[in-house]
Amino acid sequence: MKNIGESMDRVMDLGLAYLLTSDTRYSDRAYAEVNEFLQMTDWNTQSYLDVAEISVIVSIAYDWMYDAWTQTQKEAMSEKLLNAVDYTNKLYKGQVPDPNGWIHVSNNWNAVCNGGMAIASMAVMTEDTALCSEVLKCALEDLEYLLPEFA
Repeated sequence: MKNIGESMDRVMDLGLAYLLTSDTRYSDRAYAEVNEFLQMTDWNTQSYLDVAEISVIVSIAYDWMYDAWTQTQKEAMSEKLLNAVDYTNKLYKGQVPDPNGWIHVSNNWNAVCNGGMAIASMAVMTEDTALCSEVLKCALEDLEYLLPEFA
């Protein structure tokens, strides 16, 4: 798997450049970066940090450069994001096992995973409002387990 942190930085930089200039060279390069993740069959559900971080990368690209995408590109990104959001909803409901125990912990995993899936839910909220609203609600509630660490 490619370096997720480098991809996140790159897509955020390209997204900002696109927002400031509307130059499609930036969105084209961002899509090339994101497309590598879109081609994956699994974003590594055994390490939910990967799922959450990839979801943030795709969400930022999808949202910040939405006007640059073709319908096919939009559908590819929204489909993968909705799959991740749906799987996360199943985790919250206990319908699939959580191999990392990140949902109710008070460490980095909570912030990255719940925060990442909140971002993904907001990015595709118009595609499935009920599902995304439920995941956003759960993510925000479960982030509360982390708050005492900052007191």
